[in-house]
Amino acid sequence: MDKRFVQKICLALSLIVSSATALPLPIYAGKTPVADSKASSEKLIPAWVINVNSNFAGTVLYCITPNAVRVKFDKLGLVMIIKAPKWNALVYNESNKNYVDLPYEHWKAKFLLRGKRVADKSVVLTPVKTGKKQSILGVPCYQVVVKRKDAKSKNEITMAEAWIAKDIQAPPQFNSMMKTMLDIPIDSGTPMRVFQMGKTSNKMVMVMDCYKAAKTEVKASDFVPLTGYKKVKDEMAMMLDESDDAGADDDESFDAMPKTPVKAPAPVAPPPKKPGGFFDMFKSK
Repeated sequence: MDKRFVQKICLALSLIVSSATALPLPIYAGKTPVADSKASSEKLIPAWVINVNSNFAGTVLYCITPNAVRVKFDKLGLVMIIKAPKWNALVYNESNKNYVDLPYEHWKAKFLLRGKRVADKSVVLTPVKTGKKQSILGVPCYQVVVKRKDAKSKNEITMAEAWIAKDIQAPPQFNSMMKTMLDIPIDSGTPMRVFQMGKTSNKMVMVMDCYKAAKTEVKASDFVPLTGYKKVKDEMAMMLDESDDAGADDDESFDAMPKTPVKAPAPVAPPPKKPGGFFDMFKSK
């Protein structure tokens, strides 16, 4: 496991956001991205391009359309593309040029499994629309809080708070992933800002914040599978460099090995436990 890989995983701890409809073209902060003149002959499709900072995945760029979503994790060097009709997830590692093709039911099950944090069925989580509204980056948002009720307690506790842009609609398949990752209801609309109750304190902590959003047009080719990548069997293989595979490409012959005893190295501390697969990144702190 090389140091670079470990640093990547440490930057991430659990992703994400949603896309495309009807606000008029930019009254939003900043200028609307303009299509490259070289791509003027390419097919363009309407999309929402959203930039997010999160405590679970670092800096993330979402390009969201009604039928496809592309997510880029800048600090991790990962790109994920999901699109109709199959909604399989193609996840590319820009560092080692590996990629994995995850069927929809597979990656959906992974996120659902990761989201099962409460084993006690007596605990009930209820989303509540507060009626509060505010504008984030010029985009109208409404507030939803998530209440936790324990059978042993008389009072409800607010566990999460989200500001959702109802006019930015993402595919339901993508929203289901977001809903699980952020523990908030996102049956429609896109989360622009999310707070969760800290595990070691009784204070709300911001876990996701959108710092740029624009309705624009993007190239249809942005959602085409990338070339120059090697397909691997699973998300773990996708995350690992070839050099992490012990014994791989080891063609050293017996004759080349030392003929005299080698002094044993001094004891060293055991190596840190290897990080999990791609989906382990999306575990909240």
